[in-house]
Parts: sequence; C-alpha cells; structure tokens
Amino acid sequence: MRCVFGANGILLLALVFFSQALQAASALSISSVRFTERRLPGQSDPWLEAQIDLRGTSSSPNIPIEDVSVNLWVLFKESTGKFCYLGKAKLYTLVSNASVRFYLPPDVVRAHRLSQSPNAYLVEVSSSQGGTAYNSPLLASSSAKAELKAFSTQPLLPHYATPFYSISDTFRDLPSYVVP
Repeated sequence: MRCVFGANGILLLALVFFSQALQAASALSISSVRFTERRLPGQSDPWLEAQIDLRGTSSSPNIPIEDVSVNLWVLFKESTGKFCYLGKAKLYTLVSNASVRFYLPPDVVRAHRLSQSPNAYLVEVSSSQGGTAYNSPLLASSSAKAELKAFSTQPLLPHYATPFYSISDTFRDLPSYVVP
C-alpha cells in the first residue's frame, strides 16, 4: 500500500491536528470547589477537606488529558492570625471527571481555630493541553491573586497522603495521582 500526500492532503492533515489542538485546549474545566469537615471513624475532631471537581470537556471522550497539575491556595483570616495553605497534586490523565481532594489535619484546624470556609482561595489547573484558573469572588483582581501567592504557605495534604485514601466512600471519581 502506498500513501501519497499532495498539497491538499498536507493541508487536510494540518487542519485535523489544529482541530484536535483546539479541542484539547478547552478539554478541562473546574466544575466546583467545596470545603467541608470530615471525620474519621472514632475521631471527634474534624479534618478540613477541600474538594475540586474537574471535568474533561473534550468532544472526543476517548482522548485523555495528560499531565494534569492542580494547585490550591487557601487563605484563612482568623483572630489567631492569617494562615495560607498550598496543596499540589499531579494526575497522570483525566478522561472524564475526577475529584481532587486536599486535607488539613484536626490538630492544625484546632490550633489555629480555622473555620470551615476559607476567606479566599485560588485553584490553578494546567495540563499538557492548556490551563485554567478558578477563584473565590474575593480574588477578582490579579493583584489579589498575586498577594495570595506571595503568602508564606504551609502544605495541604493530598488525598493519597491521608487516612481518607483507604475509605471506600472517597473512591468515587478518584483520579490516578502521580505520587512523588
């Protein structure tokens, strides 16, 4: 079998690649960000859970979104001070939907008297196909985002580094994490 491309064939091939690149660039979105308290069985003090729901929006569901990185900055302004936490997670691929979760342990929540809802947060998601950002209404300006990123941060624990990883009700929409 012989394959010959003329000028029209090369143009058609270029249009196919360009079309796929446009689809991939818009193939990832953040559908919601939620903050809740979670308790482990037998534990009286709650963990703070941040859940970021990602959605693959590609028109071709068989094309995975690769090298997905999720960064979450969370800011609390409490009577005990200002506290900023940063969670980072990397996913191998995202095909349809996934919930990326980060946690603060009960001793941190209790020591700083953190409320369930942060004062501000910023989520940045990027992939080999592009990126997107999602933030709380208090971070509408780029200077507010830069200020949040300039805070000294403490780590949020990714889902796989907590005891919640072994609890079956957190398996729904669980992504494939790249564990460092």
